[in-house]
Amino acid sequence: MRKLKSTISILTLLSFLMISVIPVWAKASYDPNYGTEVKTFGFTDERNRESFSYGNAAFWPLMKDEFGKSFSQPLILSGKRWGRDGAYLVAAGGPGTTWLMFWKLDIDKLKDAGKKGFTQMANTPPYATLDLHDKGTTYSDPTYFEDGNRKYIYIGLKNGNLAIVDVTDIDNVNPASVKFNLPPSDIDPNVSATDITSAPYVTTWNGHTVAVTASGNKPWVLLWTDPLNEAKRNVIKIDVPAIRTSSSPGPLNGGFLIGCDNGLDNEGFVYYYKFSDFLTERADGKLEGSYPNYSRLSTRSSAVASFAVDPDEKAAYYNDSRANVYKFNIQQGQLIEAWHYYFPGVTFTHRSPALTGSNVYVPIGTRKDLDGQGGLLVVDRNGNEVKRVYFGSKVGTAPVVWRYQNGATVMVGTQGSRPGIEGTAPGETPNQAPAIALLDAMNGYNKYGAITMDELRPTGEAFGTGISGQISMGSLEPEARFSVMALTHSNGIYVWAMLPFDMKAEIVDTGVPAGQKAEPGHKYTARVKFTVTKSPNDILGGDWYGWVSVGAFHQVGGQGPFYHATLKDASGKEMLYEKDSYDSLGVKRYLAEVKNTGDSFEATFDWTAPNGVSETVLAAAVNVDYPPLDAGVSPANTRVNNYVPEINYGDNVATVKVPVRANCDVAVEMWPVQSPIRLSWLPNSMAIAGANIRIKRVDDSPSTVKVTVTADGPEGRQTFTETLGPGETKLVGPYHFTVRNSGTYTVRAEAWPDVPDANPANNKASTPIEVIKTPAPPTGPKEPGIHGELVG
Repeated sequence: MRKLKSTISILTLLSFLMISVIPVWAKASYDPNYGTEVKTFGFTDERNRESFSYGNAAFWPLMKDEFGKSFSQPLILSGKRWGRDGAYLVAAGGPGTTWLMFWKLDIDKLKDAGKKGFTQMANTPPYATLDLHDKGTTYSDPTYFEDGNRKYIYIGLKNGNLAIVDVTDIDNVNPASVKFNLPPSDIDPNVSATDITSAPYVTTWNGHTVAVTASGNKPWVLLWTDPLNEAKRNVIKIDVPAIRTSSSPGPLNGGFLIGCDNGLDNEGFVYYYKFSDFLTERADGKLEGSYPNYSRLSTRSSAVASFAVDPDEKAAYYNDSRANVYKFNIQQGQLIEAWHYYFPGVTFTHRSPALTGSNVYVPIGTRKDLDGQGGLLVVDRNGNEVKRVYFGSKVGTAPVVWRYQNGATVMVGTQGSRPGIEGTAPGETPNQAPAIALLDAMNGYNKYGAITMDELRPTGEAFGTGISGQISMGSLEPEARFSVMALTHSNGIYVWAMLPFDMKAEIVDTGVPAGQKAEPGHKYTARVKFTVTKSPNDILGGDWYGWVSVGAFHQVGGQGPFYHATLKDASGKEMLYEKDSYDSLGVKRYLAEVKNTGDSFEATFDWTAPNGVSETVLAAAVNVDYPPLDAGVSPANTRVNNYVPEINYGDNVATVKVPVRANCDVAVEMWPVQSPIRLSWLPNSMAIAGANIRIKRVDDSPSTVKVTVTADGPEGRQTFTETLGPGETKLVGPYHFTVRNSGTYTVRAEAWPDVPDANPANNKASTPIEVIKTPAPPTGPKEPGIHGELVG
């Protein structure tokens, strides 16, 4: 409903309100039936962390639930798997235990996007919460797995249990849905429980279900075989020569990879196990394992991250804790190193890489006591460095690659400043907010924006400060029309809707007749236009509307402060403005209601052509922070603000230079009377040098002005006075001076009228004059002091 009052409260505005941006198709994460889901740590078992959506989008705060700690990758599952539209969001975490929580996301929910910021919105509790009775909050990640017509979520727990939840009827999950929540010792008393910190890798082998888990504090891997079949279930323990197994298992060529930690600056190990090398089926149908053959390679530093796998290439890409990058292949059943890239310096990372068809993306600098800055390393799939990008704070997440039809963005969570915890690093400011950095993968990985999160200030959790959880991005439906991003953190979970919104500002008419210059002192009426080029209603179907900040400005001569103009709508009434700003500051910040793609509205504002300039600048802006802070604005606090996230801010500001008829514009030019000047070799030889000076009227105003010319050179200042009529040109001087030695002499001149000059830049000129002294002619060897000349 359109407001009829001339002001609107910013609180009312915030009830309606609260960016982007090609390295090869995401084969591993895209399903033609469901779009791009997040089904486990790294989005899929291949852990490429790559998402695809059909259209560009901006990020709109949608919902939050600050239930407590969550260190796990949230799942985003297509509702199509259960015969409905929208998505299911699943997160693990909780205060001192591990809950598995479920939310429904649909089009109606997306209509709430952007109406409030995370700080203002209330928690959205899950529709179902399962208490898995853990001894703490798990570091493992949930994994979605389909077994025939049944659907399950597997997750490891801090107490060493593997939990399996039946989500076949996901709308009605309840405690009875937990089908398995046992330690390994309940299956085999000889296998003790240990904290499971990685995501289970769940697969089938020869008709058997196999879940592979690693430990965060023990040097072993567990294979849970057929865990839901009481008659066939088994647990197989693989001892690994290392301090601990750390990474989530990576599937490769009928087996799996596992990374091992031996201490930060000791060698790490990567092991490859093939199921058929050590698994056999007994007569009773139960799987058992023999002492496994394995293939092992070393890494320069500890191997705690997870693998990004290309199954078609039978290759895995990996980074160790010092950001050294590796490619591993399988040849003749053996793990080999195809190449390595050694990071040029000392850094630390405990996060995992992302992988596209062209590049590997590695987070660097995730702990400040070991390096100065956090950033992103990009290495191509041949091991060549492509780019290193540094931020002003630590990196807290694995990178995510988001691509859409004509672009790609790499996203990395940063922790922000943490004074009192770890100080500040180069490039930081003490109050820097945590943010998800947005890097344009199509344009040199330039940092083009950030999603800031002031809500995520220090929490007392060293692991979970700032944006340091897991980022999930799901673009669902066959055409990816339903896209959301979720972030888990030590506070809980935050979710954005990815919706298209874009606006354009135009200056339609300056008010000055075409082909003419503005007359100084004359008032003109300019016309501006604001257009919605993309709207959330393209997704939501017409129910969304919001408010944006708009404004028009006059910058006199294109320099100095921007003067805020009074905006009027098409009927001549002043536009709506924020009541809060007007009541508290006495300034008017104009607002406009926006709704559908293609909607536009025009406004007018008056401006007066200034004296003493040859051109002036008009500007119009919408939904962007403008003018820039260093330029100044008058009255104070009348800048346009960015209230609604957009796809592209490149067309949110329109400027035009308007030529102004100058009352007076005098220009001066100079050139030598002669250059070079050649002096005789004789002693006391001299010459008269000179500089020509020409003054002219550039303007065509009818008045005659008096012009004073001052010329400065080797013999001091000389002053000339002339009068100039419109369009007139005159020679003055020349400026003469005596030269006796070789060198380059410079003469400078200034010409100023007795009235203000419209363009001071052309009132000064200079010219060099070169003097060359001729060398003495050669003399004979016997009478060196005698010579002769012919003089004519």
